[in-house]
Amino acid sequence: MNPPAATGFDVFLSAPMAGLRSAAKYRAFRAEMLTVVAALESCGLTVFFAGRDLESPDQFDEQDASVVRDIEALNASRYMLMIYPERVVSSVLVEAGYALAKGMKAVYFVRDVKHLPFLLRHLDRVHPLKIYEYETIDRVVTLIRKHRAKLFEPWREATTQAGIGTVSEPIERLVQHAPRPGEKVGPYTLVDELGEGSFGAVWLAERRTTLATTRFALKFPHAVGPGVADSIRREATVWVQASGHPNVLPVIEAECYDGRLVIVSPYAPNGSLADWMRTNGGKAPTHADAVRLTAGILAGLAHLHGRRLLHRDMKPANVLLEGSTPRIADFGLARTMAGSSGADQTHSIGGTPAYMAPEAWTGERSEAADVWSVGVIFYELLAGRRPFPGVSAAEIRKSLDRGTFDPLPVEFPAELTAILKQALQANPAERYASATAMLDELTQLG
Repeated sequence: MNPPAATGFDVFLSAPMAGLRSAAKYRAFRAEMLTVVAALESCGLTVFFAGRDLESPDQFDEQDASVVRDIEALNASRYMLMIYPERVVSSVLVEAGYALAKGMKAVYFVRDVKHLPFLLRHLDRVHPLKIYEYETIDRVVTLIRKHRAKLFEPWREATTQAGIGTVSEPIERLVQHAPRPGEKVGPYTLVDELGEGSFGAVWLAERRTTLATTRFALKFPHAVGPGVADSIRREATVWVQASGHPNVLPVIEAECYDGRLVIVSPYAPNGSLADWMRTNGGKAPTHADAVRLTAGILAGLAHLHGRRLLHRDMKPANVLLEGSTPRIADFGLARTMAGSSGADQTHSIGGTPAYMAPEAWTGERSEAADVWSVGVIFYELLAGRRPFPGVSAAEIRKSLDRGTFDPLPVEFPAELTAILKQALQANPAERYASATAMLDELTQLG
């Protein structure tokens, strides 16, 4: 039995059990709720759950008495947890309204966030609330055991920069299920997944109007948790700073649509440079193609550096092709350089091992580290393999420790070898001073 409400509780668990008139559905849902209660109590949290001792819906008090008792218990609780088995019905929103009016920290678990359209439109007014979608009760239990009481605490509000749309996350109520073909995300209809990286998945989407259908690329974060909106905001902000050059893919908007955080950019129908290299046997068909593509990447990188931005994850997968034009994309790891000199560094480890400069392994990132990464791409375009071989990070690091890259075949022009040698110097001070300097030498070859 639950103790008297006056003693106080950590969590008030609300579930619309009285509305389940089917005995089988009632028993099944009650068993799930008791699993949730057990998970909460295993975390040291005391729980009020009205259906704990009610084995059938017939055992509930008359409606008014139940509401009075539940409100008293709710008033004596720190947090509110609401779990809906099916569609949300208005009769169970009384407790929710009371909790919101009090400003209680609350978590909703629903089968589909579209069942809460009003709340989704007015979340800025109900600041302590979080909303999750769930398919099975295991997800609820997993989150409880992972976050314990922190599950109920509001996460940081992410503010946005002018010009990048709205990335508003005053509370965490973001959609948890994976994107699906045909799903509507704001004005966009998802078509197919284009690929995914460590941060998130990229989908082809269409914006369909009476006049035209336009295609876009939508980037969704894999995780929806503390700080995710902040990460989206940072990436979108950097992306906006980086825009304005033909060799940099622009961002169109960063927005939260119906509980989905998304970054929208133009769709590059020709895929990535990595895709193009695979189609061409792992390298550029000619030396001239390798020089042309590398020159375009360097032009975009020089633009970024001119805006005091480091990319920090230059690799073929992060270069998209629009026709024959390479466009730098994916600014998830990009950072603004501090200070005013080109030698300024950021000090966080991140990137793709095969394209990371030696100093980047210890967290030192600079313009020279980005230049190194382009040197690796250039070598790969020419040779069809990487200059410092290895599959694992340990193997790549061992190759880097040699200090010199695998030599190119003798038939390669000496000028190309000389450019690679300077771009891939282990000492960053001995590399090209800037992306522009390397670009100038490549341009002279034409």
